[in-house]
Amino acid sequence: MQQQRTNYLLFKSKQIIGQARILSLQTEMTTHEVKIEIFKQVRPLLRAPDISAKLQGKSADEFSSDEILRMEYDYFFENEADPIYKVQIFNNLRQTESGMFFNSRPACEFCGHDHKDNCDFSFENSSITLDNIIDMRKPTQRTSLILSVCWRANL
Repeated sequence: MQQQRTNYLLFKSKQIIGQARILSLQTEMTTHEVKIEIFKQVRPLLRAPDISAKLQGKSADEFSSDEILRMEYDYFFENEADPIYKVQIFNNLRQTESGMFFNSRPACEFCGHDHKDNCDFSFENSSITLDNIIDMRKPTQRTSLILSVCWRANL
């Protein structure tokens, strides 16, 4: 797990705030289900939100733990512009050219853009599965899919 932070004048770096955790996911899971599963893992690190407005006058005992978890997930991610963390696909594309002042990589297989950082784990089609995402990769590079959690700066 990483947190984005600014160092020096122009450069941004990532600060490691937790150890990597291996999470085995079913390939039939959709991207939303994957994000919920990751939220289950990081939920103990977050302060409990006030979801009493979403309980609609009922007590919390009337809801299952999965329903409470989804309400908390919605609380943290209602504002898509500034989420508390982002799930990203680890960019393991190798550099193709290196010059004196630059390095280049091939276009990202998931979003089609040229970038050196990780690719956001967000797709227009919310019913896309991990199988579909793995199939987006070139056949020679179909190894494991590594997801990372990048926390918002200044939490």
